[in-house]
Amino acid sequence: MDTRFQCGLRYLCVARQQVPKKLKDAAGAPWQFVGLLPLFDPPRHNSAETIKRALNLGVINVKMITCDQLTIE
Repeated sequence: MDTRFQCGLRYLCVARQQVPKKLKDAAGAPWQFVGLLPLFDPPRHNSAETIKRALNLGVINVKMITCDQLTIE
C-alpha cells in the first residue's frame, strides 16, 4: 500500500449494516465489509515551491499535513 499512497492513490472503505425498521434507533447488526473505492489524489507538483514562497513572505512556521507522511524538502 505504501507505494500506492506515494503515487496518489487513496482508498475509501465501504460497509453496510442491516437495521430492521422496528429497531431503527437500535444498534443493528454488525457492519459487513462491501469493498474499497480507489480515489486518485496525486501530490501537487508545486507543493515545495509554495512552501518556499510562504517562508519568503515571512510566514514563520509552515506545516504540511498529509496522510502519506512524505517529506517535502
